[in-house]
Amino acid sequence: MTGFIAFRWPTGAPFPDRTAGLLRQRALDLSWHCLVDQPGWTVLAESRPGRAGFHRLLDDRTIVIGALFDRAATERGDVAAGVVAAGAGNFAGVCDQLTTRCWGGYVALRIDRDDPSRLDMFRDPIGMLECVSWRCGGLRVVTSVPESFLASAAPDTLAIDWPRVAGLLRFPGSVADALPFIGVETLEPGVRLELTERTRHTTRHWAPAHFARASASSPPVSGTSPLPALVDACVRAWRSCSDVAIAELSGGLDSAIVAAGLARSDQPVAGWFHYYASDREGDERVYARAVAAHLDLPLHETLQDQRVMDAALMADVPVTLRPNVASISFFHDRDLAARGRALGADTLLTGQGGDAVFFQPASPLIAADLWRDPRPWPKRSAAVADLAAWSGRSIWSVLGTALRVRVAPSPIAMPAYRVDLVANAMPREAHPLRWLDDTADLAPAKQLQILNLAAARAAFGGSWCASAMTVLHPLMSQPLLEHVLPRSALDLTQGKRDRAMIRAAYVDRLPPILLERRGKGCLTPFFGRMLAASTPFLRDYLLGGVLVRHQVLDPASTAAVLDPEHLMQTNSYTEIFVALLMEHWARAWCDRLAAIHERQN
Repeated sequence: MTGFIAFRWPTGAPFPDRTAGLLRQRALDLSWHCLVDQPGWTVLAESRPGRAGFHRLLDDRTIVIGALFDRAATERGDVAAGVVAAGAGNFAGVCDQLTTRCWGGYVALRIDRDDPSRLDMFRDPIGMLECVSWRCGGLRVVTSVPESFLASAAPDTLAIDWPRVAGLLRFPGSVADALPFIGVETLEPGVRLELTERTRHTTRHWAPAHFARASASSPPVSGTSPLPALVDACVRAWRSCSDVAIAELSGGLDSAIVAAGLARSDQPVAGWFHYYASDREGDERVYARAVAAHLDLPLHETLQDQRVMDAALMADVPVTLRPNVASISFFHDRDLAARGRALGADTLLTGQGGDAVFFQPASPLIAADLWRDPRPWPKRSAAVADLAAWSGRSIWSVLGTALRVRVAPSPIAMPAYRVDLVANAMPREAHPLRWLDDTADLAPAKQLQILNLAAARAAFGGSWCASAMTVLHPLMSQPLLEHVLPRSALDLTQGKRDRAMIRAAYVDRLPPILLERRGKGCLTPFFGRMLAASTPFLRDYLLGGVLVRHQVLDPASTAAVLDPEHLMQTNSYTEIFVALLMEHWARAWCDRLAAIHERQN
């Protein structure tokens, strides 16, 4: 989103001074400009000429880097730069103002004039802007693009954390929470971190559980929902950060909601793109065309033709410090990035995250919300029947689920794949999703929503599109999350269909064929054929790779799922794609780390 680097060091020491000079020159070579350039304290960032809401010095010790919007303006349906009031006081007060009066994708930093080892940091609550930190000798580095600077100032302990790699193979949705590295750390979203040479202290200023416990207003009657106006304001805020933007119309509800907001913006979109497969399940053109016609948008359609994966394709996959485990549509991603470049686009806007925000899963856990439902029993009993029909279960099964969670509430279980490709000797790590902290007493469907919101942030990672332009996901905006978290899953779904509340809110803004659609597009047959046709390469690449060599990937289980007949009969495609992406990432970083350590020695 916003490239930046900040470094703090004690002046007068030869090694930190020299390292700071190398980092400064590296950033200048990227055409970045200095925001702060003082002895022992330097901040550089990508140029954003004429952009409101980017980069502001609050005082001679404190800076906010990134996109910062005014919360009150957003709630009025306007777009304005966020402002932290003068005299906010200590850094804790600054962070409180950032989380309550502002929102966006940003990192705030404060130094201590009297202690060059101290640096306080705060990252936006959703984690829209990457933030990675490490020490190199006496110098502290904080950056959103660590892969561009690690070679110039690597910590002595830098290494791949192989158990964490195994954790990502088992649950890739945790990629936004913890890096698979030793020697560098990611700053948790919504957390203030105070670092000195010998101490560290964290304070959480924002947590989903806090808003999930808040009292929501009664669900609005049809046609009066504030959601469309709030979505529009968030979309316009993010659109204001770019010069030339493109967007996708996938044929699904979430991308259509973003498109409806963009269509009402006074800033045009340079291109609207739709990708489809030749299978009936993967061909959503009828829905994408209906939305485009309804909103009067020109739509460019591209067939995802059948291709074979090979070494040349994998060599071209972008590699960042945080593994890319979300973008498994290789050819789609690469093609869209090329089309964006051809149009001179600096931004891609997507509908990612909408399934989690507006609640898509047909889960019987929603039945537990009936215990807190104030409606009379006849209406609640009707909701049980609706939920049973929607989730494909019997009424007794739904009632049993509601009773079990009433009698014995428990934390939500982590999702599990059909096949565990991780070697048995690799320990199973505790999940790193801090958003699930302090949620065990929440309704189970609300816990599920928070889990899915946390996992949706995997889309913030690297990809071909992210290497070509800024990729923005407006439906994951902080004001939207805070609006839906207090609302029960029963309200969000009306107990009978996915994303029912948002569908009702958009009844006058999107075509009925889309709003009344049951189900989603499915690319499973497309991916199955692609993997089956690529099995000779996949077997060589995975079974002869570094994950097997480091006893992360189990060769027997991997060989079994790569059997062509197994591939066409069993959907283990996500497991294979994640293993493939992690293998590519691990190979690239093994080579990079070897080069870094050679230079250090």
